[in-house]
This record gives sequence, C-alpha cells and structure tokens, in this order.
Amino acid sequence: MQEPLPVGEALAGKLRKGRSGEVVPPSAAKLRLHCPQVAVVSYHLAQTSTGPSSLGSTVLWGKRRGEGGRSGLGRETGNLAKKLTAAFWQKWINMAWRLTLFVLLGLVAAVGGARARTDMLNVCMDAKHHKPKPSPEDKLHDQCSPWRKNSCCSVNTSLEAHKDISYLYRFNWDHCGKMEPACKRHFIQDTCLYECSPNLGPWIQEVNQKWRRERILNVPLCKEDCQIWWEDCRTSYTCKSNWHKGWNWTSGYNQCPVSAACHRFDFYFPTPAALCNEIWSHSFEVSSYSRGSGRCIQMWFDPAQGNPNEAVARYYAENGDAGAVAQGIGPLLTNWTEMVKHWVTG
Repeated sequence: MQEPLPVGEALAGKLRKGRSGEVVPPSAAKLRLHCPQVAVVSYHLAQTSTGPSSLGSTVLWGKRRGEGGRSGLGRETGNLAKKLTAAFWQKWINMAWRLTLFVLLGLVAAVGGARARTDMLNVCMDAKHHKPKPSPEDKLHDQCSPWRKNSCCSVNTSLEAHKDISYLYRFNWDHCGKMEPACKRHFIQDTCLYECSPNLGPWIQEVNQKWRRERILNVPLCKEDCQIWWEDCRTSYTCKSNWHKGWNWTSGYNQCPVSAACHRFDFYFPTPAALCNEIWSHSFEVSSYSRGSGRCIQMWFDPAQGNPNEAVARYYAENGDAGAVAQGIGPLLTNWTEMVKHWVTG
C-alpha cells in the first residue's frame, strides 16, 4: 500500500465544480492534505499525471480557515506544488532503492544455492547398495574395476553385478531365452556404472521409492556407447521396452507378463536412442557428443588414462551453477512489473 505524501493531514468533505468549470470527482481523490492556513486535496499522482511536469495542470482548491467561500490558493498553492514534486521524486527514489535491494538479495540467494552444487561432485546416490561416500576399492571385480581408485560400490557389489539373478535386484537377463554374451556385457557395464560411479551427481534426483531415495535422470550417455550397446543387443530377445516396471515377480525374479510377447530388441527398441533413453525410465539420455568430448558420460573407459567422467561431472555442475543464478533471478524478473505497479499506484 502506498504511503501518503508527508505534507498535511486528511481533509473531510467533497470537491465540487471549480471557478473555471473543472470538476474534481470525489472518488479520484486519494490523498487529502491539510496545511497550516490552507486545506487542499491532491489527486493521486498516478491518476492525474505521468510525472511532476504535469503537476501544473492538477487542479487544487481549498478553503482558508475562517472563510466561508472558495478561493484560489495563490502562493500556498505554488509551495504545495513544489512539495508534491519533491515528494514524487522521493517516492521514485525509494522505489529504485527497494528494487535494487530486492535484486541484490536474490543474487546472494542464487549464488549461495550455486555454491551448494559442489556437493554434486564425488558423491554417491542414496540407493539400495551404494556406499555413503566414495572411496578406493582395490579389488573391484572385472568390468567394475575401472572404478577401483574411487568407488561408490563395494567389492561384493561388483561381484554380484556380474551374476545372473544376483541378490542385488534379482533381475533375470535371460527372461526371453539366453541373452547373447556381447549384449549382456553392456548390461553388466551399465550396472557397474550405476553402482560404482561417483560422477553422476549432477543427475541425481530424489525419489519416493521403497528401495531407494535417489535415482539418476537423463545422464548424457556418449553416442558411441549407446550405438554399440544397441548393435550388440539388437538380435537378443526381450518382451518389454521399460525394464523398470511391469514385470511378473511372483517367482522371486522378473518374468515377462502374460500379455507381453518376446521379440528381438530392435522390435521394442527400433533405434539406439529408444534403447538408451527408455529401458531404465530415462536414467540415460543419448548425447549428441562423442567419447572424449568432456560433455558426455562414458560407460567404458581405460582407467590407466584416468576417469574422463570426472571432468564431465564438473562441467555440468558448473553449468548448473550458471543455471542456478538464472533460476534465482527468474522469479524476481517475473514479478518485477507487478512490484512496480504496486509501488506506483498503491
């Protein structure tokens, strides 16, 4: 709500037609001002003018104390106009300071949130088998061995990742007959990446599931890794395009639902993107970037050359920082117009 101009007190009464025929509607008078010798009513600036330059056209009438008739205000009117002009500019200056302070506070909040994004680096998911924090695991098994220097999985988890219907998730890769070994190795590698990698922080999302509190979403998988995965699996068989849900678990492991027929992978996954994006409910999203670009997560890498996914996670965490600042300012800009309208018109 706008504050009254600090030049007088409220005056009761109605305004009528002036000497020159000007009419002052009572409903338009928002601010009523009382001076020591002259009582006047000033219109709300937003309704009578666009700024101090038009104050001269504002009609001001009043009564001298002790006099029964209306009269021009003379010198008092001029003085009052000056006071109104000064008050007008003071009002805008106050509004500018408020807007500036509002934006600065928003920037501080956004930057604070952006710094918190450092928590995205070198972290483990809060899921079924993940360690609380990554640490070295010198004896990780076979395909999980690239994460020995820094891992979110234990040795036992890495062993189970290579087994059929393991205790990890009781998942049966051979639900439509024997899966080709060339295909199965991609699912083992997928499991090792999911369980062992400490470089998935930028894509971790909270979930409300009985068996985990966090998941990954839209991890940008390098296009070559996705392409080779699809090519090696296209001749194997499955009965579903989403392996996260819809299975028959009555036997203690996943089996195809009665209504689901077994077909080749390229029936349910006609393209590499269909496989990588859909099989685990968009845990992955096939990237347009290539291996070694520093912009996509590699499922396969040579640990002797270092872990390339560390730089990728750092890039997306930093890119997320910039997004956080923009996100922090966004709501401020959205409400800017309403704020100005509120301060100007009251």
